[in-house]
Amino acid sequence: MSNEKVSVIVPIYKVEKYLDRCVHSILNQTYKNLEIILVDDGSPDNCPQMCDVYAKQDERIRVIHKENGGLSDARNAGLDIASGAYISFVDSDDWIHHQMIEILVNMIEQKQCEIAICQSQYAYESKEYKDSLYESKSIAEQARMITRKVSQYDYFDKSDQRNAYTVAWNKLYHRRLFDKIRYPKGKVHEDEFTTFKLLYEAEGITWTDTVLYYYFVREDSIMGEFKKSRFDIFDAYLEKIQCYQNWNEDELAIKMLFHAIHMLAQYQKWMDEAGADLKETLFDYRKKLLKCVNIDKKKLSGQQRLEYFLFSLSFGLYYKMWKIKTNR
Repeated sequence: MSNEKVSVIVPIYKVEKYLDRCVHSILNQTYKNLEIILVDDGSPDNCPQMCDVYAKQDERIRVIHKENGGLSDARNAGLDIASGAYISFVDSDDWIHHQMIEILVNMIEQKQCEIAICQSQYAYESKEYKDSLYESKSIAEQARMITRKVSQYDYFDKSDQRNAYTVAWNKLYHRRLFDKIRYPKGKVHEDEFTTFKLLYEAEGITWTDTVLYYYFVREDSIMGEFKKSRFDIFDAYLEKIQCYQNWNEDELAIKMLFHAIHMLAQYQKWMDEAGADLKETLFDYRKKLLKCVNIDKKKLSGQQRLEYFLFSLSFGLYYKMWKIKTNR
């Protein structure tokens, strides 16, 4: 295994209770050639001071203090100064296995690819988690290879792995992949806009089912509340459809369209149950999905044509009933 530098980017905002656990899980990595970039995204608690203390304790740590701009903006700020050959992201309330970077570097170099993906695990306050000791080279040898196309199809065909293909943080990336790709500032579901592009751009992807990343579940996270920004995911879906068409991947564009339709129906159900007053937004995205791009209807199966027709009809009727009910 070579000793290329790895830049680990940690966006930080209002996590003083969890930050120490996160940072020390990175400092304690068995792979030592790290550049740890702590991005204080205008955090109003003690996180800025904690970052400065960490930097004094370990010369591998670099700190950025900036005005609050959101998760995407913080990641981009870290990317702008990163000097490593490889890039990894860790959310500041999560933590990583002490061998994660070593194993992912081994995977990339043994398989001669540009992205390595590991399995993650939901973690909770009430449980204790202990790291196992792994044979890094053995995991790398057993890791499977995935093509860029397979990574896109698996997103749709393997729903249990969809999150693993979407998130930024369970991966190690070759620095080249970020030469032209950045996270969308001000958007929720920022990973949905970005990760698929990185996977499609990569010259080879390798995957291990070994759990190396711990995703901490807390009630006050960004995704804990249903509000208008949650609809950003449909902007991501529309962008995916457009990208797939630009890449001449019409079958993927169709799969994305129907995935978006199903998700929109789920949003409607959630809103009906919660009584959320976001119906206008819902209908706006319904119209965009029906008109979004020039999906060739001839490429749809008989079942897809029927589903598309029923989607259009049901939302049309639902919209008219809602207009009458609300006098709009």
